[in-house]
Parts: sequence; structure tokens; C-alpha cells
Amino acid sequence: MSTGTLEVVGPLGSDLREELAVVPGLHFGSPDRVVDPFEHVEVEVAASVALDSREQLRAILTFPPGCDSQELLANPTGGGVDLHHSIPRLLWMVRRSDSTHGSFGHEAVRISLDELEMGKIEAIDVRVRREEPLVLELWASDETIQTAKANAKGPEGRWSFPLAEFLDTARHANVNRLYFKLRAGSVVANAAVIETAFEVSNLRCESEVDSSEDTTFCALNWTENRNFSNREIRMWSQHRLWAPPICIPIDDYAAGQFDFLCQSKLPAGPYLLELTIRDTWGPLPIRPTLDAPHVIEVDIGDDINHAQHLNQLNRAEPLNVLELAVAGQIQSLNNLETEEIYSELNMTLDVLYSSGNNTASIRTLRGPLLALEFSNPSRLAEHLSESWGEYDSGSNEHLFALLPGILNQPPGDEDRLHGIHNRLWRTNPLAAAAFDRLVSGDIETAQRWEQHTGWNPFGNTDSNELFPGGPIPQPLGDRSPEHLTELEQAIPISGSGRLLYHGFLSAIFDFLAGTWHNRDLITEWRSPLGLVLNNDHWMTEGQRGILACLQPDSSSPAWYRFPQDLQAVSFHLLDFPASHELAARTLAEAMEFAPQLTLRCLILAIALHHSANF
Repeated sequence: MSTGTLEVVGPLGSDLREELAVVPGLHFGSPDRVVDPFEHVEVEVAASVALDSREQLRAILTFPPGCDSQELLANPTGGGVDLHHSIPRLLWMVRRSDSTHGSFGHEAVRISLDELEMGKIEAIDVRVRREEPLVLELWASDETIQTAKANAKGPEGRWSFPLAEFLDTARHANVNRLYFKLRAGSVVANAAVIETAFEVSNLRCESEVDSSEDTTFCALNWTENRNFSNREIRMWSQHRLWAPPICIPIDDYAAGQFDFLCQSKLPAGPYLLELTIRDTWGPLPIRPTLDAPHVIEVDIGDDINHAQHLNQLNRAEPLNVLELAVAGQIQSLNNLETEEIYSELNMTLDVLYSSGNNTASIRTLRGPLLALEFSNPSRLAEHLSESWGEYDSGSNEHLFALLPGILNQPPGDEDRLHGIHNRLWRTNPLAAAAFDRLVSGDIETAQRWEQHTGWNPFGNTDSNELFPGGPIPQPLGDRSPEHLTELEQAIPISGSGRLLYHGFLSAIFDFLAGTWHNRDLITEWRSPLGLVLNNDHWMTEGQRGILACLQPDSSSPAWYRFPQDLQAVSFHLLDFPASHELAARTLAEAMEFAPQLTLRCLILAIALHHSANF
């Protein structure tokens, strides 16, 4: 193998200088096609000289998704030569006028129509590293509304599609979301999404119910920033909290005013009215809260209409009884059969625990409904094994509110729960920890705990065996999220469970990175907890020992107390009834910015609660 320099000298001196290398027998494999952005590719390289430190004459270059170029050091023991190899992968970059540079990638880029109109978004640059016909398509819903064609040119196979030529089409599409798709050879990729904000103000609705005709007339008025297609009204009942919305499409030509008549399907009562854009490609609608954009409270009909509707409900139907209970018309639910309506009962409580629903009447209603859930522990466990994991604030607070009751359920349902435990540990470890009750000598349960948490219940039952972690080291709290990520990748994180040291370390990194730009979030979270955190006279020696492990140095900033405070609130939730409601709510709030640490603190508190049984 030899190297050299090629230099071209003109009248004014050196005009070109290139380093050259001759590698005997060098052969690079490469796909003879355009590679999909997300495809994993392996390419074989062969030469008559060593390609690695083991003197191998063959090597495999790996190209993960989004990567189209790799380096290889040939003849490493003889000085070494860096070889560069690329594959024809479709990559792109959205070029902005307010940015000096960018990089080619493979993820869809989100841009706004306002940015396109102001000229801040200039073009989509494409690279395929070979000459190839290219097509850029603008899609609205399920149809193409404009197309541009070109040929990638040059040794890197590049082309730039100016987006100004798509502006008029995008502006007059009257939809809130458009999609740019790239085609190269047989590969199709979503390159960018144009999103347009739907801004609504002065939203109001008047209604009139005609009981004799069983019809409801509604007149809707609003002010909007643009006239969109696919607008719709969603009516979310405030009494049938489990029910999907009643959806009424708005005519595309309607400009700030729309009247509609419903027959039968819109009963009198209180509703959340949501004015939104229907996304035919999106997920099913999710019930909004009152503080969400484009949402108002409305009453369909008057008080007489409301009373007529509730009075005509058949009280032999469990769902009707649940509706009457939410409406405040039934005080006792002791005889309500829940087996057929368990999902609806659970969804109702999720809504009652969601943000904005913390009035005295709602807090009063939650208790009897929670008691109904507890009336069938095996059904509750089955439901939790199927439904949790989305980190929704309402469902999280609902689950946290259930934990004390699950832990304190009298024995007797263990046989029926036997087949659910393993599924619970896989899908909802928090509920699994609460249901998987530990008693002295129960080896099977102890093995599940050790498998999923790393804690051996029948080993050393000292609280230190649970290892709560420790205070945040002061230098660690000053690190940026990028530096924390580097540290976490450098330290091998144990996969054996949440209760071990590395589980704590991973949770701390997640918390520190998530709050880096707003440490005030922690102070706001702590503000309603002053009396709770000072009330620890009831705690056990084990609980006090764990909190002592988390005590930060006296010179540390106040927010360093968060892991200790979070653990204390977890103890309050499980073992101090007077704090249950506040603890459940604040733990649900903590899940928004420290999910790993919150779950870990709760599982540790549950483990300590169980350890008192043996």
C-alpha cells in the first residue's frame, strides 16, 4: 500500500492539492439501488492489506438508519489510511433562511405555514449519492395536490427543491396539516410536515331543545384566523364521561357561524364543546380539559330539559345509574353491578381525576366510585394490566389513588389474581407491586419481585437493602442535558430493576435533564406540600432511614431536596390517609417531568410497606 500527493501548480502557485492512497485489492460492496432512510445496511469491504488490528483482509461496514457514510482505517499497523465509503441512501434537509447550516437527516421535519409565507423556509435539499430521478409531492389528507420532478446530479447525487413554488397551493388548501413526500427509485419517505395553527376566539353556542320532536337546535359563533376545511364540533358529555364525543362536521364555507339540528343523539345536559380540525390520519379523539384551546362549557337545553332527560332514564340499566350518579341524582351505589360497565367506570374516574376537575362535588363523587372498583379486585387487576402506561395525568392520579386501597385489601382473592401477576409486572409494574402481596415464606412471589425489581424480599430486610440511592451530587446538578446523556451512556446502567443503584442513577439523570431549563418547576411542585413534608411523626424507622439517605448537603440549592421530597410524598400516599388526596395529585404532577424517579419512589415505598408483613 502506498500514499502520495497530487499537486497542480498554476502561474500563481499551487491551485490543487490532493492526498492519494493506493490500496491493493480494495473492493467495496454497495447496494445497486436507492436505500430507504430507515433501512439497516451492512457492506463488505475487502483488500490485500489488513483492515483492522487483527490483520483481517475483510471487514463489515454497518450503516444504521439515517447514515450514508462510514470510515475505515486500512493497514492500521503500518501507519494507517482513512478510507471513506458511502451508500446511495435517500436523505434530506429543510433549508432555512435564518440558519447558517444544517445536516442531512431521515426524520420528517415540522414547519409552519407562517414560516413558509414569510420566506423563512427556502427549500428541501436532497442527497442520494447517485444520479437518480426525484419527485417531491405535496399531500393533503389522502391525495396529492402538487408535484415537482428533478434529477439528482453530481457525485453526491444532490438536488434542491425550492418551496416557494408550493406556497400558493399550501395557502389555499385550507387544511391544518400538509405532507411533503420524497420519491427516489422505489423509495418513498415523509420528508416534512406543514402545520398551520388553528386559532379560535369568541367561541359561543346557543341551543334550544324541542322535547316533543326530540330535536336540538344549536347556533355556533366564533372568530378564527383562517378558514379551514375538515372542521368539526365535538360535544363531550359532562355526565356520560366514558362516552365518545358527538361529532358534527362544519361546512367548509362556514365563516364564523354555523347552525345545526340534531335528532335524538344530543340529549339535554352539560357538555364540553370543542371546535377542532378532523385529522383523518390521526388517532381517535381524546377528551379535552376545560383549559384546552377551543373548548367551552355549554348547557344543551335549560334546567327543565335536563331534569326531563334524567327522569326518563331506566334505572335498571347500570350505565344509566352511573350517569345519574355523576349528575348528582343518586347518593348510594352499593347495589350497582359493575361487571358489565367496568371499563366505563374506570374511564369515568380517569376524567374525574384529570386536571381542572377538583371541585368539592367531584371529590365527594370519587370515593364511592373508587369503592366500586375495589369491590372486584381481580377485575381491577385485569383492567390495570391492559390499560395503563400512557402517562396521562388523569389516569396516573387515578392509579395513585387506588394504591392505598389495593395495599390494604384484606386477603382472600390471591387465587383469582394468580394468573394476572406476571402480565401486570410486564405492563404495569406499579400496580403489580401493590397487588403482589408479600407474606413470609411465599417463595414464588419473592422470585417475581427479585426478577422485576432486583430486590430479594427474604434477604436482608433492612431498609438499606432497598437502596434508595443518595443525594444529588452537586456537580451533577449543574450539567447540561447533553452532558448528562454522555455520562449515562458512559456508565453501564443495570437492567436488573428499579430498586438497584443504577436504576436510581438512570432516574436521576432523567429528572435532571427534564428540568434543566426550568428548575422553578420543582419549587412550584413543592409549594402546596409544606405541611405534608413537615408531618412525619407517624413514619417508621425504615421510612426515616430511607429519607436520611436522600438528605442533600446543607449548602446545596433547595431544589436538590426533590428526590427526598418525592420519596416522602410516596410514603404519605400509602401510609397516611389524611394526605392521600394531595399526595396522589402531586405525584401525578411529578410524572410530567420525572416519570422514572416517581415510579421508583412509589415501588420502593410499596416494597417497604410489604416488608412489614414478615
